[in-house]
Amino acid sequence: MRRYMKYLFTLCIICLAIGLVALFGWLFPPKEGGHIYWLGTLGGDKSGAFDISANGKIIVGYSTDANGQLLPVRWVWFDKEKKWIIEPIRLPKDALGAAYGVSPSGRMVVGGVIYNPLTHQKENCWAFCWAPEKGVQLLPYPFSKHVSSAYDSFKRFRSLDFPFSDLAVSNDERLITGRLNDDCLGYWMFHQNEWHFIVIEYRVWKGKLRAILQDGRLLGGQMKFRPVVLWKIGPKRWRTEFLYPDPEIYGTVNSITSTSEGIIAVGGRNPEHAPADMMRYQAVRWIFRDKRWQELLLTNDFSIAYDISKNGKVIVGTLWNRNLESYAFYWTPDSGLQVMDDRFEYELGHHALNQLMRRLSPRVRLSSLTNAYGVSADGRYIVGEGYNSKTKRREAYVVIR
Repeated sequence: MRRYMKYLFTLCIICLAIGLVALFGWLFPPKEGGHIYWLGTLGGDKSGAFDISANGKIIVGYSTDANGQLLPVRWVWFDKEKKWIIEPIRLPKDALGAAYGVSPSGRMVVGGVIYNPLTHQKENCWAFCWAPEKGVQLLPYPFSKHVSSAYDSFKRFRSLDFPFSDLAVSNDERLITGRLNDDCLGYWMFHQNEWHFIVIEYRVWKGKLRAILQDGRLLGGQMKFRPVVLWKIGPKRWRTEFLYPDPEIYGTVNSITSTSEGIIAVGGRNPEHAPADMMRYQAVRWIFRDKRWQELLLTNDFSIAYDISKNGKVIVGTLWNRNLESYAFYWTPDSGLQVMDDRFEYELGHHALNQLMRRLSPRVRLSSLTNAYGVSADGRYIVGEGYNSKTKRREAYVVIR
């Protein structure tokens, strides 16, 4: 009898141990690989990252400071401290701004700036470039008087929809393009030690250029709500090509790269054959083969692809659910589309204990990666913005896959 009780007690201990291990594994599952770094702010309530250098050491975006001032920033990786440290790009007093692009080398930063019309006599809205040796340079724009000021709009709605945004810069740092306003397609060219604005087409309906091939021979964007690319055919001369012959297929090109497979562009298109905002798009990858653009739809959900790695293997963007809640994603040929909240759920604290707390208290909000805007040349680093539950604010992040 005693031997039987001893065996029964041992069996119970073993079962209890197995149960505790299983419970611990359910509550705290093992890591799936990858790391998430929240990049912080300048002391304000939000920040966001839009682009990253080829080697992943320089990240650019925006942050608010302790006074609520929106400033363009760089996060610079320091090997000694083993972390990214935030550095503001200094603007004149009462000016707002954000950095949208960085050259592959990480040396030049491009962005948009808005001056307070009450304290500055000059036109309010400008694009700028920044380099360590020159600081901030305002880029000339001949139609500035046609650009309405967004300063009051930002103060009221906290919007980052600047007249000059989504800027990109070529490898040699001599060509800059971006979203100007809805009436002009053009770019800036550095020639004879100064920047010049080159008009491609003026009075064009819904025209914007967001993408630039590394060597500057191909631009991409949107014209008349349609996805478009412009091929360089000579000095200051470009040939326009819509990606779809059908004039009722609407969308935009956001990034372009050249690979061994061919030229690849990413962006989105509207499946409903009608003009719409990007939250009604579907993310698309186009590849230029046999003198035409071939489409690959990344998902049937509402989504947009913002960037592609130089080797063409990793695409990043944003996906929206039916409630228009946004989620960052990345796509590779091998894995397909991966929602980053699911892929990095352990890093974000989405284990069962936190999920249970959220169900018990709907006010509990878990960390989430809401938008992915940029990816490094090798596809290893992804940057964007999300919600950090520890700091309870919208914050820039970098994911290392």
